[in-house]
Amino acid sequence: MSILFVQHVKNEGPGNFTRVLYEHDIPFQILKTYSPVSFVLPADCRGVILLGGPMNVDDESDYPFLAEEKAFIKELIQKGMPLLGICLGAQLIAQAAGGRVYQADEKEFGWYGVELTEDGERDSLFQGFPRWYEVFQWHEDTFSIPPRGKKLVTTAGCPNQGFKVGTRCYGIQFHLEADATMINGWLQSAIEALPASRSGKIREETGLKEQECLVLGETLLLNFLELGKQYQLDTGETGKEIK
Repeated sequence: MSILFVQHVKNEGPGNFTRVLYEHDIPFQILKTYSPVSFVLPADCRGVILLGGPMNVDDESDYPFLAEEKAFIKELIQKGMPLLGICLGAQLIAQAAGGRVYQADEKEFGWYGVELTEDGERDSLFQGFPRWYEVFQWHEDTFSIPPRGKKLVTTAGCPNQGFKVGTRCYGIQFHLEADATMINGWLQSAIEALPASRSGKIREETGLKEQECLVLGETLLLNFLELGKQYQLDTGETGKEIK
């Protein structure tokens, strides 16, 4: 059993998730779309995680891989493969599943509280989560919940924070994989866009809130790995490639 990450930019990698996978002796591969890429599912893969990125889901002229990635997503959903999208990854899943991606009324940069819906509290991906918790956000766009999808996580400023569509496909707008090193890198890259006082506050809050968020990220990833085990049991697959 292995996990495949799809990474869209160099500074938005798997982050804390790699530590968890190493600790549990779970192999993983990283497909980097900023290099020549082919969307192929490794034979022993039992879960795919789509990471974030600054591009818009419709920027296919500037980022031609997006069209191929959306086709890849549709095939994974149809197959029932465990699939998790984070930020841009969630937006790509939402659009591929028939939802809409658009500019959010409230741009979220920093730490925000989110809340599980009743469906979220019952869902196995969020087993072990409190109903309300704080997460790190870094986005301007948001998504609608796809047709036949379920809203799992919400908040007042940007209501659609997490969803499930199909049997094992999820999208979350926030970053449970991000550690302080990653967050500080994003702040540095946005030094001209964010006021120094805002960046300083985010750094201060990160020092206080990072550890709890990393624990939630580990919980989410371990729950996701259980979906991979269930997928293998349900399908009886010994492994095949999707191209």
